[in-house]
Amino acid sequence: MSSNFIKNIEETPTDINEVYKNIDWEKVDEDGSILHLTGGTDANGKEYYAYMAIKPSLYKEFHEKSLNDETININDYGIVIESGFGALPPPEVQKKMADEYGFSANFENEITSFIEKESEKAQK
Repeated sequence: MSSNFIKNIEETPTDINEVYKNIDWEKVDEDGSILHLTGGTDANGKEYYAYMAIKPSLYKEFHEKSLNDETININDYGIVIESGFGALPPPEVQKKMADEYGFSANFENEITSFIEKESEKAQK
């Protein structure tokens, strides 16, 4: 994340909630989205998948509600880029999302690893 998004603070916070408080979310939302693959069941009980461009300011809330299996309207959190019925997207859709948008199914692990490495560097 670019430091252009961090508000002026005296020292780098170590608590993630403090980090969230110090981000200029309006600027982040203007500059980009978080690409996310989600799924669930629609109002008729049919399984679906959806690739979404989620506003960064809403991602934490979206992610927490998803983890808690809360009912949400995915359109409240961003733009649906590609969707269909079934638990997982077919291989051709997965390839399209990787080729056109750089989507990585391992994003969460990659970003967690990156944050851990950066934290270790900062502590040295």
